[in-house]
Amino acid sequence: MCLLSGLALAATTPGAADVAATPSSPSGQNDQSDLQTYDIPAQSLAVALDHYASVSGRAAVFASALAAGRRSAPVHGNYDSKSALRLLLTDTGLSASEVVSGNVVTFVLKGAVLPVPLAASPAPAERERLAAFDGAAQVAVWQALCNTPDAMPGTYRALLRFNVDSAGRVYHARLLSSTGDGQRDAALLSSLQRLHMTPPPAGLAQPLTMLMLPHAGGQACGEGR
Repeated sequence: MCLLSGLALAATTPGAADVAATPSSPSGQNDQSDLQTYDIPAQSLAVALDHYASVSGRAAVFASALAAGRRSAPVHGNYDSKSALRLLLTDTGLSASEVVSGNVVTFVLKGAVLPVPLAASPAPAERERLAAFDGAAQVAVWQALCNTPDAMPGTYRALLRFNVDSAGRVYHARLLSSTGDGQRDAALLSSLQRLHMTPPPAGLAQPLTMLMLPHAGGQACGEGR
């Protein structure tokens, strides 16, 4: 299963720990080993999340429809990664779940129970464009990996990041978290680097981050997912 930042792809994350979208106290009262200095103004949520990832070293994986039209809360000061993300998501109507892949921690954003102001929702036409790209990209990546014997998904975890240019070509593909097998890592990256997909809609937040999770039944190719 996978999630792409900027893409509305469905996935489940068993055992994920929730990170509530409510203000928290400065990190001095939490995990001292995870303290970072943040200086993120209120701005487009997608841009703020990219800034957050560059400071914390932890990706936030989200659906483009969730981030579209939303603005972050400002984060200034010393915080651990969880507290900083809580502050960033204040009043966005979103929360996050923590997923650990090896020594890499990723936060998966999701809609919170609280109602979201209508002004924060993307226009129907924009939602349709994002949904169309989401579906095409999911199929393209899934088929590419399923057609690569050493990279077939379903039995491993991996955290990937890549960009898609205006012609639909994937570039700057890299592994943020190894699958635990060097040969599989190389095959996975090679498959992505050769991939062409539907061109992304203008303004799509990039780079894209993909979280690959093990399938409950092991090998998942052939399920059309």
